[in-house]
Amino acid sequence: MSTNTLFLRFSDQQEACAVLKEIGIKCCADGNEVLRLPCDGQVGGIHYTLDLLFASGTLHHPTDETASFEGEPIALTRPTPGFHVNLSWDGPVPDALRSHLFSAANLTSFP
Repeated sequence: MSTNTLFLRFSDQQEACAVLKEIGIKCCADGNEVLRLPCDGQVGGIHYTLDLLFASGTLHHPTDETASFEGEPIALTRPTPGFHVNLSWDGPVPDALRSHLFSAANLTSFP
């Protein structure tokens, strides 16, 4: 089985911890819902590695607006709703993660 990178979006870090725990990934600090990284291991013989996007779980996407910084145009961005993590997973996608799968193509659906 090859390694797949699953791009996941949750409503917040607490939901991410709950869903990951449901499939056997225990990356949240004991007693609270805060991810501790780096986090890798095995669940049922399937190797995984978890990565938090941009150290905050916040993904930004471009708007159609630009601004100027030191005379140079820059594209403005805004946060994409949700809490984002990447999961390298060496097995079939667990059912509990399917509703959280996310792709860059989904960015066009945000207001």
